[in-house]
Amino acid sequence: MLKLFVLFLLLAMMVIGFSHSVMASGMVYMDRFFGGEVNTEGHADQDLDAAFVGAGFSMGKWKAGFEYGEGDVDGVVDVSLLSVKAGYRVLDARASKLDVTLSSLDLDAKNTYELKSNALIGLDYTQFFSEKFFMSLTVQRSIDDSFTYDKYSAVKTKVDGGVFVPRIKFTYMINDNVAVTAGYSQLSFKVDAASPYDALDRDTTLGGYTLGMLYRF
Repeated sequence: MLKLFVLFLLLAMMVIGFSHSVMASGMVYMDRFFGGEVNTEGHADQDLDAAFVGAGFSMGKWKAGFEYGEGDVDGVVDVSLLSVKAGYRVLDARASKLDVTLSSLDLDAKNTYELKSNALIGLDYTQFFSEKFFMSLTVQRSIDDSFTYDKYSAVKTKVDGGVFVPRIKFTYMINDNVAVTAGYSQLSFKVDAASPYDALDRDTTLGGYTLGMLYRF
């Protein structure tokens, strides 16, 4: 996790410099799973120990950002995730914000499988309860995916119904720039393998509660 914390600090410096140069607002954040699990139908639940960092910019009604995470499953399988997102604000009320988003996602379970979502359509909703306390709700569903087993790369597979990524986060601003966060994050997908490899079918959900920090400017 030290690697991610160093990355968080580097991102903060880069985002601050970029935001000042183009007069945009931005933020960086770091979240860590607590009680994270990987649930695969027909298999025993596994522990997920992971954290992720992210950065975002907004200018007018447009926004863009990315997120990188890494960790392990049961201390055996290393996992990493990379996501890039762009969005456009369609609701900009005083206490409520709504963005339509388009993003991509790459989930890599080393020496096991790789899941790629080339296009996820989503909504980002933010509700302010006060100047210091607000809730963020994100829902994404993919429309273009690929899945590959590392040991069975020749087996044709398809993601059935797309990848679903719901997330809720509560943020409390300690001051004008620094905040603490708590929430729940999940990613789920279902894979069908071509016959006669039906034993490779999987219905998997990764997720858990998160605690983190945020710096905005």
